[in-house]
Amino acid sequence: MDVEGAYRTIPVKPDHKRYIIVRFHDEYYMDHDVPFGAGSAHGLQGEVGDATVDIFYSLRIHPVIKWVDDFNIFRFPSLAGPYTSTEFPSLRYEYDLPLIKFLTAPLGIPWHREKGQDFSSQFPYLGFQWDLTHKTVSIPEKKRIKHHFRLINFIAKCQLHQVLRKDVETINGSLAHLSFVHLRGRSRLPSLFQWLTTFPNEFTPRWPPPSVMTDLNWWLNKLTETTACRSLTLPVTPANIDIWVDASTSWGIGILIDGRWDAWKVVEGWEAEGRNIMWLEAIAVEFVIGTIAALGHRDLHLLLRSDNTGVIGSFHKGRSRNFQVNFSIRRTELVLDASKLSFVSSYVQSADNLADPISRGILPSLELQIVSGFSPSLDVSQYFTHV
Repeated sequence: MDVEGAYRTIPVKPDHKRYIIVRFHDEYYMDHDVPFGAGSAHGLQGEVGDATVDIFYSLRIHPVIKWVDDFNIFRFPSLAGPYTSTEFPSLRYEYDLPLIKFLTAPLGIPWHREKGQDFSSQFPYLGFQWDLTHKTVSIPEKKRIKHHFRLINFIAKCQLHQVLRKDVETINGSLAHLSFVHLRGRSRLPSLFQWLTTFPNEFTPRWPPPSVMTDLNWWLNKLTETTACRSLTLPVTPANIDIWVDASTSWGIGILIDGRWDAWKVVEGWEAEGRNIMWLEAIAVEFVIGTIAALGHRDLHLLLRSDNTGVIGSFHKGRSRNFQVNFSIRRTELVLDASKLSFVSSYVQSADNLADPISRGILPSLELQIVSGFSPSLDVSQYFTHV
């Protein structure tokens, strides 16, 4: 349910009207209602929205979630409920949409006549389409087409001439929003973030760097997918595989999987062009996922133990400010998708990390070394020697 003209329905206190006078064509206009965009308007609308939610709960209508003027009301089956549903005819409920509007009619809330819908397991909210039955969220087709067209125009503009910061901010905001569904697109956003920092002001245009154009074309391809969705199913309990990773600048990378180990020693000159300890720790994760996939593991949710909180955070967010780490995240995600693997990371102290000695060149028995057939990507293999 959406409120029609949400801000315009909130009157401005008479004493405050003098502060929101607008000049237009040498004439002055006084705004009698809360103007959308005013710094205080969001707080005022929030007060009204929160009060509405409280009233819903007092009427035993809950749970209710809202964002500004968009209210999403849920209901659960009730044995004695007087209302039925066409979607689930065998179930009964305590209330339906007409009853909700009847109960809130004395409040004078101007519910939008076109936006919103009756109760259903599928509904739009915050620009996404939610499916409770299948536990997925997707981009509505109308919005997908809109964002796809916007991106086509932006890329064409970038190819012809320099663009202003406001144009970059607009496309960046759109893609950041869409990355909620296209999770793999999160590592395709830092190039845009970095580009935005190069604009000295809102009037000076800039050419996009090649990395931005590469990422924008990736997004352009993704927005051609008409069936893309994100699963909202919670991950299962991690598989019973004991996995440890560590890296050290003094020697290299060590991994431990169910008591068996593998290691890669760095070669001289590896530490340059954004390759640092953060990158090395990310490569350790990339190598252990590659090794697990090469061993034939599929359809598993894994638990990795690492002593680097920065890398744990980067893989969790799906992106990093370090472009080399971003590349590692992208390669790792390709392996995860191909093998239907997923993982979470758990932080351990360096002293408790079982892979720590291996990353420093203290290697266990050769009989326990992993034989998997894993080969690092050509992008990184030149910086390591497999022991």
